[in-house]
Amino acid sequence: NDFVVEGMEHLNTIEMNILKLEQAPEDKECINSIFRPFHTIKGITGFLNLTQINKFAHAMEFLLDDARNKKIQIHREIIDFILEAVDFLKAMILDIKEHLEAGELTQSHFEMDPYLEKIKLFQTGQIGQEQGIEQDSSEKTESALPRLGEVLCFKEIISPSQLQDALQEQASDKKDMKIG
Repeated sequence: NDFVVEGMEHLNTIEMNILKLEQAPEDKECINSIFRPFHTIKGITGFLNLTQINKFAHAMEFLLDDARNKKIQIHREIIDFILEAVDFLKAMILDIKEHLEAGELTQSHFEMDPYLEKIKLFQTGQIGQEQGIEQDSSEKTESALPRLGEVLCFKEIISPSQLQDALQEQASDKKDMKIG
């Protein structure tokens, strides 16, 4: 029960600091202020053996650590993704709360692979490599979940150049046909 309260406080802290990050995506202290709550959640969930939350918080911690160490640059898609990650963690924590209130010592299974795959795409520069914080709103994706082409590239089923070729072909003369 204490973790539920503390975890929600940490997630609220992240949301407040996201506003600052939007204004100053290069500010290392701002990135640290978002990194630390994920780090704390990871540590507590490791101790409590809440493996799903721990795994997800750990992945987010790695993403933010890469930003702290300038391996990746913060941009609009990463900021949106962090907000989606906060919502995802809130759902997991509230699920634990519901189970505790029902007297159960279990938690529901959450499908996190799409999130984990998107983190890897950010880390490898396959998403947002050339984009800055001032990305046009028409270019924003509707969801932080990876698109089919991104997943296929990540799983090395197709190459990024094959994906670009297919997208160009669809845009040129086959607008009514979906690539899939």
